[in-house]
Amino acid sequence: MRRCFKCGTENNDDEYLCTKCSFKLPKLDESISPQTNIPKSARLAKILEISNSYMEGEISPETMVEELEHQIISFRQVLMRFRKMNLPKPLKEEFEEQIDLGIEGMNLFIEAMEVIQSTAPPPKDEPDDEPFELTGEGKAKVLKAMKKADEGNEILNECYEKSCESMRRIHEEEMIYEEQLGNILPEEKEEE
Repeated sequence: MRRCFKCGTENNDDEYLCTKCSFKLPKLDESISPQTNIPKSARLAKILEISNSYMEGEISPETMVEELEHQIISFRQVLMRFRKMNLPKPLKEEFEEQIDLGIEGMNLFIEAMEVIQSTAPPPKDEPDDEPFELTGEGKAKVLKAMKKADEGNEILNECYEKSCESMRRIHEEEMIYEEQLGNILPEEKEEE
């Protein structure tokens, strides 16, 4: 059973709208929390792998730019979902901080990847056989960007932890409410 956050009516699990007030029923599961539940270091690990391979000359600047572009697109898609998240008012208030943290963390990741991409030399008309070597200034820029990505990762981990805590609290409050309602209803029946 799912309880309506607007009027408190119990609805079947297969209902999408409250049977009493037609309010859209939220899904109270992991999907309501911001989507940051990939392993805590997976986001960062991929960026570090690409950046380190680029700094060590294992991949070309073109490959680095292309691989980071795929990551940037992925982050921007998730960022759009965060910005468009349309939760019912009680849940919106509960998850407002987490949504803001998620947006901040993803923006840091995107900024870091764009900085790393900016260190690539302009593409040449004709490829040469000389291996690319990142200069000291370029390496410093990449290392600084990697620290920014690490900050973004920490913020997203905090977002995830707070989202889990909010979900736990919502489920706990729902259970307390149902328990109290269960205690009240039998008393009403006895009075009749």
